Amino acid sequence: MRTTESRIVLLLAFVLTLAAGLAAGLWGARYLSGREVQTVASNSPLDELQLTADQTQHMRKIWESVRDTAQSCLTRGQLLRQQRDKAMEALLTDEQKARFEKVNQDYEAQVLALNNQREQVFQDAVKETEQMLNDRQRRLYDAILRKNTGRDPHQPLLEPGSAMPSQAGIISH
Repeated sequence: MRTTESRIVLLLAFVLTLAAGLAAGLWGARYLSGREVQTVASNSPLDELQLTADQTQHMRKIWESVRDTAQSCLTRGQLLRQQRDKAMEALLTDEQKARFEKVNQDYEAQVLALNNQREQVFQDAVKETEQMLNDRQRRLYDAILRKNTGRDPHQPLLEPGSAMPSQAGIISH
């Protein structure tokens, strides 16, 4: 799979995982503390379930399994795309490879611009969220982000304006 596509898929998986983690964390906090935790969406379908602590744990296991399977499928999909790309490369003449490389570079530049836009929106949302939290909540929120992203929440996914790494094995000269 192309590096750019991998990052897009990874970011999408991160957002879905973060949302699931936040929802599960709020459920757990509600039942473990013995008091209601006010959620952003008070009419969330998950609130209507009124899950017990055991149900919350079970649901977390279910969705963690889904996440793991989705990641496995993404990895296998990357391998399939790499195999396809190598087979397609073998069909091209040198002139076609050069033209393809130009098209590919234009595509990567456009995707990089989209990635930068998405990253900026994410960083703005993190900052806006942190502004509404108290110090304790902010520390917990940063820890949740760090756990779900594997990076400091204020560290950009991509350095703005950085070029995408070339795609090894796609078209080589």
